[in-house]
Amino acid sequence: MPALSPDTPLVDLIDERPTRARILDRLGIDCRREGECSLAEACEANGLDPETVARMLDVAVETVPPEDSPEWLSVSLPALIDHIQSTHHDYLRRALPRLTKRLERASRNSDAETSRWVGQVREAFQTLKSTLLEGLRREEEYVFPAIRTVAAGRVLPDGSTPSQDTLCRITDQHDDTKTKLERLRALTNGYQAPDEAGQVLRDVMGRLHELEMDLRRHLHEELYILFPRAESLL
Repeated sequence: MPALSPDTPLVDLIDERPTRARILDRLGIDCRREGECSLAEACEANGLDPETVARMLDVAVETVPPEDSPEWLSVSLPALIDHIQSTHHDYLRRALPRLTKRLERASRNSDAETSRWVGQVREAFQTLKSTLLEGLRREEEYVFPAIRTVAAGRVLPDGSTPSQDTLCRITDQHDDTKTKLERLRALTNGYQAPDEAGQVLRDVMGRLHELEMDLRRHLHEELYILFPRAESLL
């Protein structure tokens, strides 16, 4: 595995391995505020040596297991799919409608200038939300059942099997989700409410950050674990 570069943005490091966020947090690096910074920039701001932290994060890839979860590289594909649906898909179905309502409430309770900013955030969030809900439908209606079928050594009802092109298209769609997520992060300056914002809006920013953290774990488990393992069966 190539050595980790201190010039890599924090969001990319966490995207590649979500467990790194816990280590950065323990070192005092605020991934929510400094996510767009490179590792070197974040270390400099916190009085840390970037080369030392980079080595710590490299070691973490091998030694830090996911919290409260089995080793997803070794469980069965149906068990991994069950985990993704019950943990990440169910979370999105709960969180997205709540965030919609809270953003509407925050807009009503803000002054004119802040309300305009919230309107931009709501628009970016709705775009992301639509993409996510369509992705859940597509995965649960076709992709996941197809992977379960192949994992059981069977073919689909029409006699076909999922193709590598299908998984490539899903991967491209996940890349689009990342782009929309990064747009939301940039628009909110790392989910920071304006200084004059009330508690409702500050709470919404915290919940948007929670959404990003879950999405990064979700996408990691599909892009780096589920789909490569499924592709190896095709």
